[in-house]
Amino acid sequence: MPIVLLNHWTQQFSTPSEQAFLGITMMLVGVSLVFSILVIISLSIGLMSRLISGQNKKSAEPTAEAAKPEAAAKPARSAVVKSEDNGAIIAAITAAIQMMLAKEGGDSASAGFRIKKIRRV
Repeated sequence: MPIVLLNHWTQQFSTPSEQAFLGITMMLVGVSLVFSILVIISLSIGLMSRLISGQNKKSAEPTAEAAKPEAAAKPARSAVVKSEDNGAIIAAITAAIQMMLAKEGGDSASAGFRIKKIRRV
């Protein structure tokens, strides 16, 4: 029984121009396939983020309405903070940062930063 060897499909392109055409065609098909898959992934991520943010807005609406009575109490609290000495607050935050750096084994003097301003977020 004779062994029949099948020619590889690329062997039918014998001239350099045919091989270049095959290479360019395969490259374009590959790039197009990858680009289309990336577009599909991007669209699906965008759709999922819209769905999730829509669910968050729906779930956040009742809590926002429940928080409205508490909003009246917040200005009184902020008035108390404004009346306190900001220097004491800055000193407390700076001391907390230095304690954290000391626990990590670093020297707070050589930490490479200096606190210039602290603002409420």
